[in-house]
Parts: sequence; C-alpha cells; structure tokens
Amino acid sequence: NSSVPVLVDFYATWCGPCKYLTKNVFIDENLGAFMNEHFVSLKIDGEKGDGLQLMRDFNLNSYPTMLFLNPEMDLLKKIVGAVGADEIETAGNEVVFPETTLIYQLEKKYEEGNRDRAFLAEYTVELLNNDGDPEKVVASFLEKYPDPNLKENKEFLVFCVGVMDRDHPSM
Repeated sequence: NSSVPVLVDFYATWCGPCKYLTKNVFIDENLGAFMNEHFVSLKIDGEKGDGLQLMRDFNLNSYPTMLFLNPEMDLLKKIVGAVGADEIETAGNEVVFPETTLIYQLEKKYEEGNRDRAFLAEYTVELLNNDGDPEKVVASFLEKYPDPNLKENKEFLVFCVGVMDRDHPSM
C-alpha cells in the first residue's frame, strides 16, 4: 500500500543507546504489532551508504533518531534519543490518527477563527514543541495583543519568538 507511513530508525554501530533500543525496546510485542500494522519500518546506518545522504537531507546529527515519514518522505514526527516502547507507540498513534492530537485540534480551532489570547499563546507553545512554524500564530497574537504579559510563560515565549527588533510595537 503506497499510503503507508514509514518509520526510519537512524543508528550508528558504535551507539550505545541505539543498541539499547534494538535489544530492549524494539522487541516489545505490543509495539511490534502496532508498528507492523501501521508502518513500514526501516533501520538505517546513518554513517554508511544512503544513510549519510538521508542524515544530511533531514539535518540530523545525533543517534538514535527515529523519523516518521509519509510516503512522499515528508517528516511527520521525530524522536531523538533512546525512549521506551510506549513513547514510540504514542508518536506512531499521533501519525496514524492525527485528529487525536492536541496540535491538530488547536490548528482546527485556529482555522475556524479562534483568536483568544490564551488560545494563541497555547497554540504557539504547542507548535514549538512539535517542530511546527509558529510565525502566523505569533503574528496574530502580537497584532491583536501588542502588550504581551511577560510574566506569563506562554506569552513571554510568544514575545521572544515574535519580536526581533526594538522598533517592534510590542517593545
């Protein structure tokens, strides 16, 4: 099936956490059943052959790194480091069932026109946490609320991401 997403596990032969994943995590029966049902899984040495080019293409610089990709090779989710089977399965579920994720739900609310102050700040943080681009959301926030509350963590983050020069109105 050409619509099946791909999990690529990038490893290096000398990498201890990579060996840990292979020996202790990837053998988890529930994880294996889930991955086999929903993904084509590949294990690629990032220091040999195609692995070298793929490491460059995806701007990767550490092992292990797992990429969840669609068939067009677009990045859907990334996990860096040795994690447990539950975390890998959770990430896989987010890829297979994106409508269950907070980021999906926030995006939908944004597209429906929600410009509530707390919502925009939360959406910005969630985009940053998911390697998304918060630019349009930050711009919406600062346009509507040019005086962010810098004592509130999420609004401070919006300010830090969105205000690049001292002539900005929010300064």
